[in-house]
Amino acid sequence: MIRADQLDNDQNNFIFHEVAKGDNKWLTGLPGTGKSVILIHLILEKIEENPNVFICVVVFTNALRDMFIAAMEESRIPYQNVYLTTYHKFIKENFHYEYIFCDEVQDLPQSVLENIKKRSNQLIFAGDPNQSIYKEDPKTHEKVVKISEINKITESKSYMFETIYRSTKSIVKCISLLLPNMQIDVAKIGRKKDSTPRLFKGENEEQQVEYILSESVSAIESGESVVILLPSHKDIEKFINIVFKIENKQIGTLPLNRWGKVDYNKVNALLQLNQMNMEYLGNNYGDLYNANKKGKIIFMTYHSSKGLDFDNVFLPFFYNNGFENLWMDEETKKTLFMVGMTRSKKNLYMTYSDVLPSYIENFKHLCTIVDWNKELESNEELDFDF
Repeated sequence: MIRADQLDNDQNNFIFHEVAKGDNKWLTGLPGTGKSVILIHLILEKIEENPNVFICVVVFTNALRDMFIAAMEESRIPYQNVYLTTYHKFIKENFHYEYIFCDEVQDLPQSVLENIKKRSNQLIFAGDPNQSIYKEDPKTHEKVVKISEINKITESKSYMFETIYRSTKSIVKCISLLLPNMQIDVAKIGRKKDSTPRLFKGENEEQQVEYILSESVSAIESGESVVILLPSHKDIEKFINIVFKIENKQIGTLPLNRWGKVDYNKVNALLQLNQMNMEYLGNNYGDLYNANKKGKIIFMTYHSSKGLDFDNVFLPFFYNNGFENLWMDEETKKTLFMVGMTRSKKNLYMTYSDVLPSYIENFKHLCTIVDWNKELESNEELDFDF
């Protein structure tokens, strides 16, 4: 969590002056400009102003909720002052709040945003139009709010943040070639240390997983956070099965829940039983806060990772069309890929064993190409000691 003394002038101005004007505010800006961090500091500021205030925080996913829990604990924000919920739970209630804080607003259905606005005296929300990857709500299938309508619906003023603190300079360069219209190349980069994205080509998917496990275990041992992002649940299941195969564990088919889908609670229990320091997060499964505290390798879908960040991000299983198991247009695929890339605070790894999608070929020259044979020479015997 970024300390108060590490905030820049624009961030401090927003927290201590802009919000005090009393109108609704939309914090917008490119990925990694500190929007969620500002929300946390604002919550703390409002509680210090009035120790009896009760604030509602509405987030998009349970994983993002876990991130806020961790940040609140680190910032010593008293839990009794804050109701932290997902928007699906929020709309089932009817309480009114002095302040409502909301994150990832660009993914909300219009009716939810109207509900949030109606139930707050002051609404402060964050979101980035560039990260809009949903056309409709995954559960209700209601259309997501139009970006052009957000200010009107919320009667808010936008406040833009322009300095990227999360992504490295090299990752920003890659994204500028991936999505030129995003104009990320004109942003200020607040980081001093750079790290070039690494691109690894394996002979097959198993070799990709072996490489990822090798690098992940080393990062965890160094006290860094690790996430492995996959496009779909089919890819998640494939990755888990390959991990068990590499570890010579015979598990058969993955356990299913009563709806015939993979039961990730049982999968996480299997990983723990087999002493594999890994955990699946998403769809109400897993616990980001505890997984990070215990130094686990986390794997989740790109969609579930929105709003989060990790020291090391691994993006495996690229194919000719980018994401084999996702039915979406090319522009949305590139946006989703950008979301995955911008989760990295330090190192970004991409792996494939087929032909790279053309949009990755466009920035391949900016990456460090990893040679598996040299990796084997430096690690004479691969031993994934979880």
